[in-house]
Amino acid sequence: MQRLIVVGLACAHPNHSHRPSIREALDILNAKFYPWDKASGNLTDFHAPLSFSIDSHNNKVFGDGLAFFLAPVQFPAAREAGGGLGLARENHTSKWPFLAIEFDSFSNSWDPPSKHVGIDINSVISNATSAWLSSIEDGRKIYASIKYDSILKSLRVTFTGYISNQKIEQRLDYHVDLRDFLPEWVTVGFSVATGETFEKHVLYSLYFTSSLQTNDKPATPPIDNAPRINIPTDSTPPDRSNK
Repeated sequence: MQRLIVVGLACAHPNHSHRPSIREALDILNAKFYPWDKASGNLTDFHAPLSFSIDSHNNKVFGDGLAFFLAPVQFPAAREAGGGLGLARENHTSKWPFLAIEFDSFSNSWDPPSKHVGIDINSVISNATSAWLSSIEDGRKIYASIKYDSILKSLRVTFTGYISNQKIEQRLDYHVDLRDFLPEWVTVGFSVATGETFEKHVLYSLYFTSSLQTNDKPATPPIDNAPRINIPTDSTPPDRSNK
């Protein structure tokens, strides 16, 4: 499967009074594929180069970040702003399985003590992280590559960093078998969130390819087989570090 996806803009409003209704946004793109085939047990390779920016408009305090994810085709928005990144209830495990690569601009209590890139499985408590030498105050464009090797079962994320205004390439690697937690059908999406501070997220482009070819698979996901889980709504919002 090959797909060029050009996507638009998601941002937090600089006026605090307008922010609660738009402080998280989850966009499930029109790209669904099989990460693995149950009949053969084969995994797919996939590659997702993307470009985006996170801009605090020169503010020194900002949050919370952006995430690329793979999840079941009926994956709901968790409606959790701040550190939950719109994917899960902050530091709780999601009832829906997902794989996410987070570009996290705010350090919550469960995070490393700096801006970072993380690989998340079913929770925003990252399984692996790398400090991110970002340039968020002036909103420089970030180029990233998310690549999965099905033979090595290796997920590699490369991403732009900056040292003394010089662009560098950073890297994060993690060994993971997607068959352990993802269903056969998944969708590709992005989620962004802010807490009580401002930052603007712009997603410029994504090019997504995967290698697994299955001629006997249905043309659309088998919706009846997708999980249906009611996520309870707590009327009292959880305490957030980003305030």
